Amino acid sequence: ALAYYNVSDKSQLQCCYLPFWRVEVAESVSGTYPSNVDTRVKFANKCIVFNEIATVEDEFVKVTCSLNNESIYLDYHAFTPVKRSVKEKTKFEEEENAVSVLILGIDAVSRLNFHRQMP
Repeated sequence: ALAYYNVSDKSQLQCCYLPFWRVEVAESVSGTYPSNVDTRVKFANKCIVFNEIATVEDEFVKVTCSLNNESIYLDYHAFTPVKRSVKEKTKFEEEENAVSVLILGIDAVSRLNFHRQMP
């Protein structure tokens, strides 16, 4: 993948990610939102430098990479981290005799095929 960006020496490559998040916008009295509500974001103050591997705990990040002080990569990425509030809610001891549930869904199966597959 680095050959695509003409990178021959990984030590010269500098990458960082900048976390950002959506800005909460209050609904107007008429029940509408401003036209730019979907593009309002706030970026963190510091870009976090990383080498080959990075553990990202933020939901949205902007990644930039440069080679010899020239930007060669810029893209935005979204993650689905487990939020602290969810972690706290799910902290419970599992019971030994907990109920296991299996849900089976079948869709668009002919009656004949159903009988063949489910004897």
